[in-house]
Amino acid sequence: MLEEEKDAALDIARRTGIPYASFENRILTMDTDGELAKAIPEKIARARRVLPLFRDGKVLAVAMVDPSETLLKELETIAGSPIQPFITTKTQLARALDESYPQ
Repeated sequence: MLEEEKDAALDIARRTGIPYASFENRILTMDTDGELAKAIPEKIARARRVLPLFRDGKVLAVAMVDPSETLLKELETIAGSPIQPFITTKTQLARALDESYPQ
């Protein structure tokens, strides 16, 4: 099941040209300085199933399962900056959310 989920995410990444983020490639971690958590607060991150990863200049990199145009625009409004989406799996995103926003 997890391998199928990964294959599906990689397929979306290939078809869309959106980079893939995972624990294996060491992209699926949130910078722990707290600034990223302010850009997309926990409540929104969990509800929209997204995780801010890092900033590259003014652009905020965000991991997500479904990079819809609507979601990207919503995140740009919330974060106040352009968004660079990264594709990930539901399983890895759930784990990353739990590690980044401990309850």
